[in-house]
Order: sequence, then structure tokens, then C-alpha cells
Amino acid sequence: PVEGVITLLQGLAKTSESEGKEEEVLYSKFEHWCATSIKTLATTTAEEKAKLETLASQIASYNKTISVLDSEIGALTDELLTLSEEGSAAQKERGAGAQLYSEEKAALDDTIAAIKEALQILTTTKSKTDTGLLQQTLQKVTALVRYKATPSQLKLLQEVDEPKERPDLKTEGDYD
Repeated sequence: PVEGVITLLQGLAKTSESEGKEEEVLYSKFEHWCATSIKTLATTTAEEKAKLETLASQIASYNKTISVLDSEIGALTDELLTLSEEGSAAQKERGAGAQLYSEEKAALDDTIAAIKEALQILTTTKSKTDTGLLQQTLQKVTALVRYKATPSQLKLLQEVDEPKERPDLKTEGDYD
């Protein structure tokens, strides 16, 4: 029995020795893995911190860009409002100008018609001008041009003498 115990102990010693060597190899591998993992983890952590810093600076830059664009949008909105108000004012002014033009054109057309009528009457009259008709025509013309004529022009239109016999307007060389 002692021999069995000795054999058993020798077997255990060999097993223990081989397990110890295996444990030593496994421990070396584990130690190497830990060292490699720590280096990899440190490198990865440093890279990720750098990425975080880059992303943080990009975010800050984008936030500044957003702030600048928001202020530009506000300024452009104000400018659009101003331009819209100016456009409305210009539209009203154009409308007033068009109305003034229409009134002015109508007054000028009436003046032209009255002057044509006066010229026709004056050219068709042969010997003596009818004072009443002439004065009526001059009154129409005066009323139409009153706001455009100078005071001396108005005075000239208002001073109509009684017509006299028309002179014979012949020049030298005219045939009888």
C-alpha cells in the first residue's frame, strides 16, 4: 500500500507539475492578452476622445452657423417686409399717377377740341365775327387752360374787343 501511495503521489506530482506548466503558459498568454488589450483600449480611447473633440468643435461651429443664418433670415424677412411696403406704396403712387394722367389727357383733349372749334369758326367767318360765339368759345378755352396758363395768357384770352370789319389780307402779288 505504501507503494501505491508513493506512486499516487508521484503521479500527482507529475500531474501537478504539468498543470503548473500549463497554468504558467495560460497565465503568460493571459498576461500578454491583458497588456495587448490595455494598449488597444488606450489607443481606441485616445482616438475616440479625439473624435469627440472634433465632433464637439463641429457642433459648436454648426451652432454658430445656425445663429448667423437665423439672424440673416431675420434681416431678410425685415427687408422683404420693407420691400413689400415700398411696393404697395409705389403701386398706390402709380394708380394716382395714372388717374392724374387720365384727367390731364381728358383736359388736354377738351382744350384741343375747343381750339379746333374756335379755329374752324374763325376761318369760316368772312367779314364780321359773331362776338357772342367767339366769346363763348374763348370762355370754354379759358376754363380748360386756366390751371396751366400764365396770368398774362389768361388776360389775353379774356380781353376780347368788339370785332371790326376784317381787313382785306392780301399781299403784294395776290390776284383779285
